Amino acid sequence: MGVLDGKVAWVTGAGGGIGEAGAKAIAESGAHVVLTGRRAEELERVKADIEAAGGKAETLPLDVTDLPAVEAAAKDLGDRLGGVDILLANAGINIPNRHTDKLTNEDFARVVDVNVNGVMYGLMAILPQMRAKGGGLVMMVSSWAGRHASKLTGPAYNASKHAVVALSHSINQEEAKHGV
Repeated sequence: MGVLDGKVAWVTGAGGGIGEAGAKAIAESGAHVVLTGRRAEELERVKADIEAAGGKAETLPLDVTDLPAVEAAAKDLGDRLGGVDILLANAGINIPNRHTDKLTNEDFARVVDVNVNGVMYGLMAILPQMRAKGGGLVMMVSSWAGRHASKLTGPAYNASKHAVVALSHSINQEEAKHGV
């Protein structure tokens, strides 16, 4: 019996990297994992790996910047699975032309939209479920660039990952009284 048996975990950016590794670890601990990302084929691959290891997973292709889709997904998870207990908000991007001499306003906005709004949309969609359950766990993936600004990562990524760190501190302060 795993320590997360009976729990539902929603992992964004689950098609690779940290999201994939996190989803597999959470599933290995017994949770039913909902894999979200933009690349359905990668989500199916991760799901197959989890199931081959004896875990439970389902895929939910989704763009975290699509607020109505995120809200609908959270409602569906609440209705079908009894709500989300764990959110691993991992979806994030950077861009090749990240330095100010090539950075466009559109690219800056896209990075912030995925890296900040995408985290907040998922969080706000599941917080009522966690509060109703008396608690939950939210993990927001930032980066070393969220603590140490770097020329390498560029201003959009640096700003967005600093925002995720600040957001996590704010959520901890506000939601601790709800067990989140």
